[in-house]
Amino acid sequence: MTWANQDIVGHDVAAADGSFASTLLARGDSFGHRFAQPGSYPYLCTVHPFMTGTVTVR
Repeated sequence: MTWANQDIVGHDVAAADGSFASTLLARGDSFGHRFAQPGSYPYLCTVHPFMTGTVTVR
């Protein structure tokens, strides 16, 4: 999975369980993480904790 920041402010990506985290991503930066097992993986932006999502791997 790859996340790309296209916003004018910085964001990061962090797993809710702490299993992965990016550095602060400026506009145009991206971060990738490979999920090895099926499951649901909640994540958030720690800079803006109201920004959340879930990756579902089947």
